[in-house]
Amino acid sequence: MNFRQDDINGALAGKLDLSVQSMDDVRFSEYVSYLNIRIDRAMPYIWVGAAISMIGLIMGFYWHHRRIWLRIDDGRLTLGAHTNKNWFGMRQETAQILQKSGIAVDPKSLERGAVRS
Repeated sequence: MNFRQDDINGALAGKLDLSVQSMDDVRFSEYVSYLNIRIDRAMPYIWVGAAISMIGLIMGFYWHHRRIWLRIDDGRLTLGAHTNKNWFGMRQETAQILQKSGIAVDPKSLERGAVRS
């Protein structure tokens, strides 16, 4: 690649006086920097891990986790449910499912074992 540095420097030298007469009036810095610039080859793995973490956070914050289970012991049916969000909606949906299966139940009576037959 040719960036024409000599042409650019030559044009700049015609406009500015960049000459140094002697090294007597040139001062060097008294400070030393030990800063190293390196390439971190682990960054792709860090970005993939951050993306997986963000996917998990989005799933946890925005999606409802629901479980409904049935258990039959000696002819007695026990229904249980768990959710991390919107338990009012889950209670309503469970009551609708029970009503469609022929069991008339009030949604408010589904809390903490309130329905007994």
